[in-house]
Amino acid sequence: MKTLIQNAKILLNADSDIIDGDILINNNIIEKIDKNIKVDDDVKIIDAKQNLIMSGFIDCHAHSAMTILKGVGEGTPLETWLYDYMFKYESHLTSEDIYYGTKLAVLEYLKNGITTVNDMYYKGESIAKAFYEMGLRAFVQCDESSIEETEKLYLNIQKYSPLVKANFGCHSVYTADEERFAHAIKLAKKYNEIVSTHMCETLTEVGNCDKEYKMTPVKLLESYGFFDTKAMVYHAVYLDKEDYDILKKYNVSVCSNPASNLKLGSGIAPVYPLISKGINVCLGTDGSASNNRLDMFREMYLVGCLQKGIMHNSEVIKCEEVIKMATENGAKALNANNIGTIKVGNLADLIMINLHGTNNATNINIKSNLVYASGSEDVIMTMVDGKVLYENGKFLNNIDENDIYDKVNKVIDRLKIKRV
Repeated sequence: MKTLIQNAKILLNADSDIIDGDILINNNIIEKIDKNIKVDDDVKIIDAKQNLIMSGFIDCHAHSAMTILKGVGEGTPLETWLYDYMFKYESHLTSEDIYYGTKLAVLEYLKNGITTVNDMYYKGESIAKAFYEMGLRAFVQCDESSIEETEKLYLNIQKYSPLVKANFGCHSVYTADEERFAHAIKLAKKYNEIVSTHMCETLTEVGNCDKEYKMTPVKLLESYGFFDTKAMVYHAVYLDKEDYDILKKYNVSVCSNPASNLKLGSGIAPVYPLISKGINVCLGTDGSASNNRLDMFREMYLVGCLQKGIMHNSEVIKCEEVIKMATENGAKALNANNIGTIKVGNLADLIMINLHGTNNATNINIKSNLVYASGSEDVIMTMVDGKVLYENGKFLNNIDENDIYDKVNKVIDRLKIKRV
């Protein structure tokens, strides 16, 4: 099946000029990019009407099924929120609960132009099944209590489809010991996958690590050999000078989660210093119980504005750099070289942004508007793997959103979560 997107404004990548043209897709692969592409009658035509076609957003850190717990533990710091609320309710979540919680998250991802998610949560097979059935591209992190169970989960997820893949990791240095990290590192090396973890998210975490190990979390992870394979760390809010050098030395990717860090009162990550060191920085939403919105437009806006504000310099991060964080830098962090940009041979994970509505009517600077003016209301279409899953406010591909809402609310009632 071939699809032709015609009459489009096209952003090939963050640094390219926006061009006018068409995109021909053969099944799930971008086959041709040109002006006035001629096709046979049996090709599906999508008229972009001079709206923007760009690569879909890549959410490099999420706990998708936490949609079930959105609003729980409101107004508490991370440690209280995590131990007194999240862990309490998560211990009662079944595989089916997580399956539907993930599906609810996918509705939000599609509506917000997110086409790839790197997910970290419990009961990985339920997560993989939900992503597969909904048609979203996903990487599911494997982290079980034993290396045998972790490897078994990884191999089971890899069987689903090319759309859903697995990788490895541990939650954090304060919830996992060296042996648990060793399992993840060993398997990541064996299967040439990335390994990831939360790191340096709060001052409490960094302080406790120093008390127990006499080193920062970055140095502790280095001592574990965590950076000896392709690694990504989430948050990295509190770093010392040597930490930067270690992250650069091992080519570690850093996933910043500005909305979650702000909402939990954790702080503001030093994104501009990281970029200045040549460290690959990508973006994630984190879970919707700490954010509480799975929205890369908001992450882009915040990461740009926060760095300008704390550096007292409006020139520190250009809008092109922010768009990179939300697209191609994420692909690099996930070791996925066929997404994140529009080029021949890449997978057709594309979104269409309205350039004629209130937010973008002037179009003086489309890239700037994308970062600082646009929102989910401007997403006209979300295409994953060559299939249109969301268009003009409607979910396609037989997605029954009302059934998902009903199932998730029944979980909340069963858990006796108080509604206020």
